Amino acid sequence: MAEKKHILFMDLIAKIFTILGLYCLNSLSGAICFTITFFLLIAANIKERKNKKWPLLFIIFQALYILAFITQYDGLPSFLVFATSSVNLVCVWWLSPQNMRFVGGVNSVFYLLYQISIKNWAGLIEILVILSNLVSYLKYRKK
Repeated sequence: MAEKKHILFMDLIAKIFTILGLYCLNSLSGAICFTITFFLLIAANIKERKNKKWPLLFIIFQALYILAFITQYDGLPSFLVFATSSVNLVCVWWLSPQNMRFVGGVNSVFYLLYQISIKNWAGLIEILVILSNLVSYLKYRKK
């Protein structure tokens, strides 16, 4: 359990730096979506520990993503970050770990396209996430 808390803490710290980076790159839609994701991670952690489904909370998070998309729309980058955030929400909320690996890997391709669309060349590191998801998926697939 302590290991999960450390992973959550590190993920939350990473989200804070991502939010700051996106804001500095003038991607307000990205910064807002990742702020929502910050709170999503906390809620998903509580949901998992309590073994609850909480569909209403899922709807609230999706509504927040839609609101951010509509109010901060700025073309393709806004659409890409909205799409990847929405797919990530579905993954975290409803999918099994193995399905999360597969869908997360595909979703990372679109997140990489988002990073490129806002000219965040450091975002190319997302290639490692794609590879990690692929290797993890292959390692844990049923034979």
